[in-house]
Amino acid sequence: MAENIYSISIRLRQTTTETAFVLVPATGAIMIPQPDGTARIDPEKMTAVAVQLGNDPVLKWEVESKSIEPHPIQIAPPHLRNSNE
Repeated sequence: MAENIYSISIRLRQTTTETAFVLVPATGAIMIPQPDGTARIDPEKMTAVAVQLGNDPVLKWEVESKSIEPHPIQIAPPHLRNSNE
């Protein structure tokens, strides 16, 4: 006699973290003028420019880590959901 085998659907989430390096030009766009006539780097402006540079499609990204874990919100697979919802 054949045994019935049942299964339980678990929704998973895969997260991939990638890393890349960019060179932020040290121009007036990221500097804060000082009273003594010098300037210092504004970390917020520097980071904003770095993020913009990170959108360049030619930038080479390398996988740093990858993880798979249960998704915090468990729902039925699309093919099993009621189409009236």
